[in-house]
Amino acid sequence: GVAVRAKADVVYAASVYEKLARVALALAERDGHATIASVRDSLGLSRKYAQAVLEQLDAERRLRRDGDRHLPR
Repeated sequence: GVAVRAKADVVYAASVYEKLARVALALAERDGHATIASVRDSLGLSRKYAQAVLEQLDAERRLRRDGDRHLPR
């Protein structure tokens, strides 16, 4: 519970991950969807780390992927 492995080589402290997730989820709610680029720009992350956050949210069923877009559930 102290860390979240978003990808094999990307691990976040659980508290940091939740902050990133809140921003990504808010972005998806506001715009109707989130993309890697929109999350990258909003969070100031590289593409690799933004993608890891979105894929983890998809795996947790907090978002749903539809092509390049990640939709709110």
